[in-house]
Amino acid sequence: MVQIIGNIIAASNTAPVWKETQSKVWITFSKVKGLNISAKGKLDARGADWWKTCSNTLAFHGCSSFRVHGLTSVNSARNHISISGCSHGTLSSITFTAPDESPNTDGFNIIATSNNIEILDSNIGTGDDCIAINNDSSYINVTGVRCGPGHGISVGSLGKNGEEARVEEIHVKNCSFIGTDNGARIKTWQTSAVWISDVTFRGIRGTIRKEKAINLHCSEKVACTNILVEDINLNSLVSNKKAYSSGTNAYGRTSRSTPLVECLLK
Repeated sequence: MVQIIGNIIAASNTAPVWKETQSKVWITFSKVKGLNISAKGKLDARGADWWKTCSNTLAFHGCSSFRVHGLTSVNSARNHISISGCSHGTLSSITFTAPDESPNTDGFNIIATSNNIEILDSNIGTGDDCIAINNDSSYINVTGVRCGPGHGISVGSLGKNGEEARVEEIHVKNCSFIGTDNGARIKTWQTSAVWISDVTFRGIRGTIRKEKAINLHCSEKVACTNILVEDINLNSLVSNKKAYSSGTNAYGRTSRSTPLVECLLK
């Protein structure tokens, strides 16, 4: 078990030991099985000092059967938590805070090749996606997350430069968006071969700062299939404007959704 009791604060970018660093991660756990992190303190990455180096605060690579509970991360220079090549992880009661204008400060970024990951009962306020789910990820469950500020919860972007990608069994439920730029999204590059299936957005409430609340933007080459959007109520904060949805080549079902997800009614 790893316990974080006090506050861990990154060095200033003027500190000699850090000044020339090219590290892309501040703290990394690699290829650990059965890791258990319990935190009552917080990580402060001094984000504004390190935005140019784009260092992630905490990364899990190749870990399995791991748990993280109670962590607070503030002022990330890039992603608060990055996950790659991991399986069977539970991350709960997590708090992320970064300035609204901070660049690329995703809360959770599931970078690639991860499965059976649960994100539960967490508060995420960032300058980018609260949660981003990327290539070769499957069986990702997100429940009870409060997102805002930030860009919402996104599957993708996927398929840049024509690369193939596959994502399936992504389930987001009982979450709230508070003044986010966007809401629920699937993002792909249109000319790419991206397979996305079995994605659920259910029980989502809140407000967005723009107007597009739901965006299911699937590849022109390969349709998204078995998409479920259900029990949604998202409203725009733009004066006298209603929130709306947009979709391309997405197929599935929708019910009790505000805004109406017309692309799934074809």
